[in-house]
Amino acid sequence: MTSATQDPGVKKKEALIVGIDFGTTYSGVAWSPFQTPSKQKFQDLCSQVERLSVIQVMQMDKVKTELAYKDDGIKYKWGFDVKKDVTNSLRWFKLLLHNTDDGNGSLYSQDHEDSISREKFRRLKQTIDAMPDGKTPCDLTGDYLKALHNHLMVALGKQFLPSFIKTLGKEVPVYYYLTVPAMWSAKAKELTRRAAKAAGIGELGPIRLVSEPEAAAAHCFTQYQGTQHSLKVNDVYVIADCGGGTVDMISYEITSVAPTLKVKEAAVGVGGLYGSVYLNDSFEKLVKERIGEVQFNNMTQQGKEEMTSYFDTCLKKTFSDFRNEDDDDYDDEDGLDEFPCPVPGVPDNHDAGVITESLMLTREDVQSIFDPIFEKITAMVQEQVAEAESNVQRPVTGIILVGGFGSSEYLHQHLENNIKGGYQQQLAVLQAPEAWQAIVQGAVQHGLSVHESLSQSALDGEGDIRSGIVQSRRVRESYGISAMEPYFAELHAKCKHKMFFSMLHGTMMCPGRMQWFITKGQELRDDKPHEVKNLRRMFSMGASKKELLITKEVFKSAADRAPEDEEHPSIELFHSFSVDYSKVPKEKFQIVRRGFHPSRSYQSLSFTAAMRATESAELEFWVEVDGLVMSKSDKVKASLEEA
Repeated sequence: MTSATQDPGVKKKEALIVGIDFGTTYSGVAWSPFQTPSKQKFQDLCSQVERLSVIQVMQMDKVKTELAYKDDGIKYKWGFDVKKDVTNSLRWFKLLLHNTDDGNGSLYSQDHEDSISREKFRRLKQTIDAMPDGKTPCDLTGDYLKALHNHLMVALGKQFLPSFIKTLGKEVPVYYYLTVPAMWSAKAKELTRRAAKAAGIGELGPIRLVSEPEAAAAHCFTQYQGTQHSLKVNDVYVIADCGGGTVDMISYEITSVAPTLKVKEAAVGVGGLYGSVYLNDSFEKLVKERIGEVQFNNMTQQGKEEMTSYFDTCLKKTFSDFRNEDDDDYDDEDGLDEFPCPVPGVPDNHDAGVITESLMLTREDVQSIFDPIFEKITAMVQEQVAEAESNVQRPVTGIILVGGFGSSEYLHQHLENNIKGGYQQQLAVLQAPEAWQAIVQGAVQHGLSVHESLSQSALDGEGDIRSGIVQSRRVRESYGISAMEPYFAELHAKCKHKMFFSMLHGTMMCPGRMQWFITKGQELRDDKPHEVKNLRRMFSMGASKKELLITKEVFKSAADRAPEDEEHPSIELFHSFSVDYSKVPKEKFQIVRRGFHPSRSYQSLSFTAAMRATESAELEFWVEVDGLVMSKSDKVKASLEEA
């Protein structure tokens, strides 16, 4: 697929680009006006980005992803308006879009083989139990996004003149770029989009989904241009977005730095529920073990909030593996520092380590909280590095950490000490500038890049845009068609049950054999279609128009290795479309005779099946005979990118 280019003499509409980072624990909004023709380079446009600070007095660049409904289940408070002592507040509901059946609050059956999985399930179950009657996770998301969007409009009203605000959604369209985790299922993406529309976000312009790692890449790569970390063509970076609920990562290879920055995927993105909130469960469990269940329960809600706030704002971000030997608290014998954690109201207990309402945590205590999660993150990063290096056949240049959790000093050290490249190279581990805002700013930067490169018709259409700085992606699923093959015992031993003698082909045939356009992990080319060639269709002589109208089915599979047979459990019907072979010129048909019926003739037609990706993140399929396109399918949404 080749992206549409904009004629310099054709002026696109003035527009407002809005990025929304709907996070598990915190959310943010950013925006930028867009006008063309632009004299600025893309990286210079970043200075236009304005961040939404919902509670100015708190000097926060994001707002809590939290709701508290009143007794009627309709009215609610959101964000920092939810007081700390509220017992029925709702958090984590973003994850329920992915972890529940159709977003209705019924948890999937999950494997809880370890303590981390059990804590995830417990947290999600608590949120479901606290939801008002009749509300679903999709409803909660819609209510929250509505409040966030309303505040955005208030903030815009303070920055722009009323005459400009009146044009939004009319003369000046608003293009929304809503970020979603790399691990989001198709159903979770659709629920997110549905919630955004219910919130009224799509009333002023189209909603586009962009993966969180891709948004992070747009931010990081543009920030690093012209710095000591200047990008070079062929550099390969793993972007790890470490947030409150999820950790997502994807790898990119730099293909161009001038005149425009362009990258392509080096490995398929992955993700997991390993965000920083899971550290809180381990932290709380440790405190309970040290001071006892009774003393913990006797703490006031405000006291628990103070304790948790210390862990969130101090230990999570500043704890490191570096031992300060000049510190008076440093013990040279056991090599441990101590970290005083406030436990308001808890009486002194020297055996438990409680002194003047502070619980003294050792370095080993804190490491026991972090290490189980960090080991899972490290394994995921290591796997991503290995896959990227295998695909591009050269070393990964470095790892870039983004997200609030990505600013953790201990996580940085843990990855530096444990990640090894396949080429025995030292991998640079970088923490992105403004890591906490990287996703929301990157969503806007992605939107600006899209608007620079695509036609106005593409911008106004439905679907998610496959553009921005990413030139090509690796597909998340395999796509192909089913066909018959001549039966060979050594190749089709597992298909013996369905072989049959074909009168048309004059031999034993094996049906349902997969012919793949593209398999999972392969690069989706932009320059030409993906084809299955040398296919053949047999028709009886004098076949009617109805007999020449064939339904062609397209299948998909999420299996890591593309299956050979249609009966594989991972195979799903993806799409079907009609092909009218009556339109094929008669001279294209070959007349053949079969040995067992020498007096009987058949029509044989050789054809090619093809697919390509559109600039709106959709697939289209067709059949052609000697370059003549016989029939094209409708465009179908597919897993061409993370979002």
